[in-house]
Amino acid sequence: MGDCEKLWANRNQCSDSVLTIGPFSDWGKAELRGKLGALVSTHVPVDYSFLSSVFSNISANALIQAYAKMNGSALMSGETASDFGQTVSMLKRPMGSARDLIRRMIKSRRRYPAKTAAQLAQATSSVWLEYRYGWKPLIMDCGTLIHECNKKAAKSGSRLVARSGTSVRKSQSMSFSQGGLGNWPLTATGVVATEFEATAHAGVLYELTAWADTNRYSRIAGTRPNDIPATIWEVIPYSFVVDWFVGIGSWLTAVTPNPDVRVLGNWVTYTSNTNDKFVGKLCYPPPSPLGTDSYSSFSSTSESGVFRRDCNQQLASFPVPKANMLPAINAIDGVALILQKVLTGFRDFRR
Repeated sequence: MGDCEKLWANRNQCSDSVLTIGPFSDWGKAELRGKLGALVSTHVPVDYSFLSSVFSNISANALIQAYAKMNGSALMSGETASDFGQTVSMLKRPMGSARDLIRRMIKSRRRYPAKTAAQLAQATSSVWLEYRYGWKPLIMDCGTLIHECNKKAAKSGSRLVARSGTSVRKSQSMSFSQGGLGNWPLTATGVVATEFEATAHAGVLYELTAWADTNRYSRIAGTRPNDIPATIWEVIPYSFVVDWFVGIGSWLTAVTPNPDVRVLGNWVTYTSNTNDKFVGKLCYPPPSPLGTDSYSSFSSTSESGVFRRDCNQQLASFPVPKANMLPAINAIDGVALILQKVLTGFRDFRR
């Protein structure tokens, strides 16, 4: 149980059905009328094992991100310094490698069509990666630096709140066959589709210490001692790819002690909604030698939800995998990286 928890459920959304049964040997035909689908949603068990770790996962990640916002620096000068040579080359020759590939592609487009297609794919992925991990971060860092230098600095003793949130969506479909519904010899067969949505919002209430006044510019630049672990992680090649799936960089920033702040408390609010839609057929067996199987279609929807609030939670001792699917933008990044590596490796192999 959390510090505050509320559960709700609604199992009454189903269509009216009519099931004609008979003929019986002694009194002819009969009809079952009403919301027969309610029998299905009540008696058919749904497997929720695929949701077993969602609550702990997104709650932990939301809290980690809130602490990372509190402890993090506006810029990471160490990472910028390690990439200084590449940044200078990018500024001197914008999209240079892509332009070289395009020139070679134009020269060989008639003699080597397959090679031309490969060069086009490599040039496209090169332009995309240079924009995503070269120009865009550079422009954003410049804007952040201007904003930080112009805004009024909070003084020691100020109480602030760092907030963050995360969400996840999951779905599954499973077939079922369930007999003995209610007091009737009814058998239900069909499919239940489960749609699940959950969000977690976390906040950290903290107070600035006297160190915050003297460390303002080092905090902006990311040159404080507590910035070192996250900086080391960021300069490792392809660490950003790992962060797509497990937020190691955010976790390092969150758990590294920060002398600039004193934490006063935290909270995590978790909400979820589960929707089960049952669709299928009800079957009543022959009531007499003269009768036949009777069928009727049905649909029924079962909904349930959870609201939970927890206060003063401990940070995760280890990085937590992300529960949500890989965002589309990161999927494009991954395809571009694979194209670069595969095509470059193939070219080097031919040489």
